[in-house]
Amino acid sequence: MQALRGMRRAALLAVCALLVCALPGGCPGNAPADDSGDPTSQGGNSNTNGSNGSGGGSSNDSGSGKVLGGTWSAIFDAGGGGVLSGVWGSSASDVFFVGGTPTQGEVYHFDGTVCRGMKVPAGVGLLVWVFGFGPADVYAVGVGGGAIHYDGVRWTKLETGTTQDLWGVWGRASNDLWVVGGSGGVEPVLLHFDGTAFTSVAPPANDRAATALFKIWGIGSKLFAVGERGLIVEFDGQAWKQVATGAAADDDFVSLWGTSERNIVAVGGRSSARIATFDGSQWTTIQPAALPGLNAVCMVSAGEAIVGGVDGFVGRFDVATRTVTRESSGSSLVVHAIWGKTADRFFGVGGRFSAPFTGLALVRLLDGGRIENAPPPLPIIDDEPPPVHDCNGNGVEDATDISQRASADCDADGVPDECQADSDGDGVPDACDRCGAGNDADDADGDGVPDACDACAGGNDGADADGDGVADGCDRCAGHDDGVDADGDGVPDGCDKCAGGDDRLDADGDGVPDTCDVCAGSDDRLDTDGDGVPNGCDDCAGDNQSDADGDGVPDACDVCAGSDDHADADGDGKPDGCDTCPQDAADDSDGDGVCDSLDRCQGSDDAIDVDADGTPDGCDCFESECALGQKCVGGACVDTSDPDLEIGNIRDGTCNVSAYEKLLDYGDLRVCCGFQGLADLYMHLRVTGFTQDAAVEIRPIVTLATGEVISSPNLTIFKTLSWNVAGGFNEVSEVYVMLIWPRCDLHAGREATLSLEIRQSSDPNVRASLTLPVRIVAGGDFCNDCP
Repeated sequence: MQALRGMRRAALLAVCALLVCALPGGCPGNAPADDSGDPTSQGGNSNTNGSNGSGGGSSNDSGSGKVLGGTWSAIFDAGGGGVLSGVWGSSASDVFFVGGTPTQGEVYHFDGTVCRGMKVPAGVGLLVWVFGFGPADVYAVGVGGGAIHYDGVRWTKLETGTTQDLWGVWGRASNDLWVVGGSGGVEPVLLHFDGTAFTSVAPPANDRAATALFKIWGIGSKLFAVGERGLIVEFDGQAWKQVATGAAADDDFVSLWGTSERNIVAVGGRSSARIATFDGSQWTTIQPAALPGLNAVCMVSAGEAIVGGVDGFVGRFDVATRTVTRESSGSSLVVHAIWGKTADRFFGVGGRFSAPFTGLALVRLLDGGRIENAPPPLPIIDDEPPPVHDCNGNGVEDATDISQRASADCDADGVPDECQADSDGDGVPDACDRCGAGNDADDADGDGVPDACDACAGGNDGADADGDGVADGCDRCAGHDDGVDADGDGVPDGCDKCAGGDDRLDADGDGVPDTCDVCAGSDDRLDTDGDGVPNGCDDCAGDNQSDADGDGVPDACDVCAGSDDHADADGDGKPDGCDTCPQDAADDSDGDGVCDSLDRCQGSDDAIDVDADGTPDGCDCFESECALGQKCVGGACVDTSDPDLEIGNIRDGTCNVSAYEKLLDYGDLRVCCGFQGLADLYMHLRVTGFTQDAAVEIRPIVTLATGEVISSPNLTIFKTLSWNVAGGFNEVSEVYVMLIWPRCDLHAGREATLSLEIRQSSDPNVRASLTLPVRIVAGGDFCNDCP
């Protein structure tokens, strides 16, 4: 084994010297002539029938299945070439043998009758192991990182990315291939092939200082590799790990095979055999007595394995009893590998790895069977220069492939389509892909556009009657440009329900966007009387909207026919045209035929005035209506000795002096237009209880009903009482007050309050006052000029 680790592409004699000197047992003279224990030999292949390597035998793991006795014989002698070290086939009539010399690998094919040499790429060194998935999908690996692939037509070289020796290959599929090796490095070599490239995988740490793995094999969920110093590692689908193999596992394991996850056999040992078995949970290793080192193992029966090794040894290992029955190979050459698919036929290879190189192909048939030796096939080296441009690796120039229509070239760039990137895997190179997102062949709607790139799934992408770039079948607004959406509501302008508003907003759910709602909050579609006004906003639902009085309220719903329903000066809900008191919201609350705003006595009939004092009986008495020297007490006028006061108008609006006229509640307070149009007020007072001819102070205040004071409360008029003998009263004539507003008619017709107090200057406690509600009446001009 150490010899093969040192193999490189050196001169044949130098390599042979290394091989001989490095073999176990020493240099020539110490080493067995048959290269005992060489690691490049291994029994069988993990996938004899192209699926997980079941071996084709019984699936019973109890150990009861046995292989009948058989006879080994040579198929051919490869002595003219190199050693044979690996064998695999898809059937008994499709068997590949690999080997060669350190500088050149060799491959032979057996068709069931004849063996023939196959062309191997020049420069590929000794091939150690072979494995495949079918007649047109076979892999072989060897020294110096060499690897080749057979596609049914030719073998081509693969780049593995390493120069270390590769000893074994196995896989579940052509895109899930594993390779193991190592040639004196720091750690074993572990590679994975995904169908395109090899990737180096970190091997697990091991406690045996092993630097090489020799074979790899799997079945079901199990995947194992064996190597130096009894090392076995397992892959659980996520990571590799070392497994325990027992105390007897103190020498190299070279090969392994099995029939199920609970029935696997590994063999090894350089000078004396080591055999390990796996029962599904643990490995157990034994060292059979007087049995030489083993390299090869193959199983087609659950109970028995065919094994081979040093000195031409072949035999049958009983899994249950762990015993070995010897058979004869007819040769003393080391048996490196055994392969079989059915119990009636096994193939083996052997030979010597040092000069003179010797290779031997064997077959084991049931006792009595025999294959006549075929003439030794000659190795064939493919030394023709590879094509300069051969991207598909078929040995033919790309241009020739294209010209002979063996390859398509959709973009006419001289590179076959199968060599160009095809990201979506639809068989059409990216450069010519109509639809980079999916299969160009998928066109469910038959519009010539692949489904994955269909602008209008289910419709013809090429039909666009309105020319807006949207296929008719997916047009959002047929006959208009789908891309024009001025109000940005997602509805093309041509089909906008509400231009300038968002069609998606419809709070009342009537199908009319909010911005264009005729009757917000109600269904615009409901118009029972067909007048164009939705029911929810119809002032007169059921009417045809005829409006004879033109007030905007349909005749059928007119509140005040013939008048404007909207004219309501007092805001009482009754149109003025039908309001008995259009200026008074309360109307006539006491039912006396007088609007409240004009009522002399609210709550009572103004027409009832028994005492003919001008004040309805319901509001008698008022102080102003009591005679001078009387007070209104308890609704009646009674005599009093206290000072008393009456107010009268002295002049009318024409500046004519009139007789004394007592001013009553709600009486007219005449205002004259004085100098420069300013408002003047003249009054005539009668008093009692004051000293005759006494000096008096008069304080008048006029206040509008709104609370606005229009004569100063600080105004004091100084007068002297005079005795009116004819009337029998003390009097004050021509009490003149200038009101505080610029025009005498400014407040005409408005209600106000006149408050007046008179007190004797010599004794302020002698006083009388009177407050009257009055109505301001505009009089004539320049009353202050009257005589």
